[in-house]
Amino acid sequence: MPSRDRIDASLRGELKELVAERLRLGLYLIVLAMLASSISDHMVGGHRPVWADLMTAFGLALVGVSLWLLSQPDTRRRPVPLALAVVSYACVTRALTGIWFGEIAPTAIVCVLVALTAGATLPWGAWAQLVAAVVAGLSIATNVVFLPAPLVEAPEHFSAAVLIALTISVFLAIEVERHQVRLARENSQRRRAEAELARVNAQLEQRVAERTAELHESQKRLQDIVDNAAAVIHLKDAKGAYLLVNRHFETIFGRRREELIGKTPYDVFPAEIAAVLLANDRTVITSRQPLQIEEALQPRGEPRTFLSVKFPLIDSAGAIVGVCGISTDITERNRMDAELRRSEAALLALVENTTDAIWSIDRDGTVAAMNSVARRRYAARFGTPFDQGDLSPVPSRLSEEFHLMYARALAGEHIAIERSYEEADGLHQYLTALHPIITNGVVTGATVFSQDITERKRVEEQARQRQSELAHVLRVGTMGEMAAGLAHEINQPLGAIANYAQGSVRRLRSGTIDAPGVLPILEEIAREALRAGEIIRRLRDLVRKETPQQQAIDVNALVRESLRMIEADAHHFGIDVRLDLAPGLPHVTGDGIQLEQVLLNLLRNGVEAVQAAENGERTVAVRTTAHNGAVEVIIRDTGIGIPAPPADVFAPFFSTKASGLGMGLSISRSIVEAHGGQLSAARNPDHGSTFRMTLPLNGAD
Repeated sequence: MPSRDRIDASLRGELKELVAERLRLGLYLIVLAMLASSISDHMVGGHRPVWADLMTAFGLALVGVSLWLLSQPDTRRRPVPLALAVVSYACVTRALTGIWFGEIAPTAIVCVLVALTAGATLPWGAWAQLVAAVVAGLSIATNVVFLPAPLVEAPEHFSAAVLIALTISVFLAIEVERHQVRLARENSQRRRAEAELARVNAQLEQRVAERTAELHESQKRLQDIVDNAAAVIHLKDAKGAYLLVNRHFETIFGRRREELIGKTPYDVFPAEIAAVLLANDRTVITSRQPLQIEEALQPRGEPRTFLSVKFPLIDSAGAIVGVCGISTDITERNRMDAELRRSEAALLALVENTTDAIWSIDRDGTVAAMNSVARRRYAARFGTPFDQGDLSPVPSRLSEEFHLMYARALAGEHIAIERSYEEADGLHQYLTALHPIITNGVVTGATVFSQDITERKRVEEQARQRQSELAHVLRVGTMGEMAAGLAHEINQPLGAIANYAQGSVRRLRSGTIDAPGVLPILEEIAREALRAGEIIRRLRDLVRKETPQQQAIDVNALVRESLRMIEADAHHFGIDVRLDLAPGLPHVTGDGIQLEQVLLNLLRNGVEAVQAAENGERTVAVRTTAHNGAVEVIIRDTGIGIPAPPADVFAPFFSTKASGLGMGLSISRSIVEAHGGQLSAARNPDHGSTFRMTLPLNGAD
């Protein structure tokens, strides 16, 4: 007999639920039986005692109460006591009825039947069934005891039969419980198995759904990648029919993928191109290896070159099921490569055929490339061919000098330096320029250009000498043209000296003057003599031939000096010379004599232009100013004005004067430009001309 303690809680719960449900069904059957018995008694038996109807009503009430109790959770969790109470009520009621009617057989039959029915239907175990059997036995015994002696008909085997029946009910209850426990366990195991199967199936379905979603998402991503690739991508089966093409394929060839799927290259391209494409596919299938090849196609009728990578698609069984191709249009790249090769060839020819030495260095200062001129110069200077691994022929001082320049260039600086080197055929001058090589914003090296400027320097020096000589000739010619005015300027102090001397002589002879009276006259004579000497000194400086000297120059003082030279002529012709000189004007660097010659030439031109004008205002205005790192001298006259364009007053031998050589302004512009400045001329809107001379500042005041 299984112990109820060994039945787990789940099984006990199921058994209790089964007891409650069967008890409910039994109560319904009892109600039907009681009603049927009462009706039968009234219809068949005739007179029925009132107490019997009361007992029936009371029984129905108890059944109703029992049904209500079974609907309560607490009772459903413990249905056995209620079931025993119902069994006990049925047996006791039957015993009372038997006593009343003086009969024992119906009582025994009903009690045994109730016990057997409970044992066969209620899986409540041995103890509950034993209690029910005891109640049934006691009910039968009570019925027997309270019957009158003459009415007791007890066969010999009556007691044994009742006892056996009740015992059978107990064993029947044990078997029913064992069967229900086994059945409940099987059901529980089956439900657990079904639940586990359902869980596994749900997990499997979820995993399948997730994998399916992942597969769809992966396919979508793959399709997006394929469709957004800049290359032409296609997939063909082993027979050459298209299975897949990407969007770029559609765009390039102007065919929709629906029109291409299932078609062969012969349906898409000209026969000769299709034959080549399929031959390449067969090569991939035969070799079972990827193939990279250039293919000539004609998208939209335009010849283009594609770099194609084709590879076989092999299934799990090792069979080739198709060929995948990825093609990139390299037409433009080929054109650029050809252009690059042409440019490189042109650059190489330019570098190799130039007269400059050119080489490049990397970030470590190592020479990466060198043209033939640089190699020849290296070999000529150091007596050995250039060898990157052996730079010992280069003097340490020269090596250090170049490494310092390399460091500056690799730091991003552009450098240009002139250096002189003693070589076998004499002193040579070189202009060396270094420029950083910048790749993606990063300095990766530097290029070096070394130009032999010895001959250019010699020519420039000769030009400077010729210019100086020509300027000197111009100054001498200018002095000749200004001879009358200069003579008048010199005659003034000389005439004053003569008058003071003659007056002093007459007064000394007449005895009307003493020594103190002579002293002021002698001081005036000395002052006029100094004035004449200063005029002669300025003339001597202007006509003196000497090497140009670079020094700081006060432009305002230079303007005043130049004005003194033409002041006499200006006054003679009634021309008003006005000065507007900026105070505190910064100094410039240059040759004072040459710049004074320029100012003198411009002032004389202004005076002569005003002199040639028939009427109107007769002025020459000179203004100085400083701005934008330069000093500017502006000379404006009210004369006849320069000719309108395209006449160039600075062109050599151009002159508006009948006796002019036409070299004054040309030489003046050359002098100003040699000082790093500019000289320009413009015709005034009303009348006259304006000349502007701009000289860069030297930074010193």
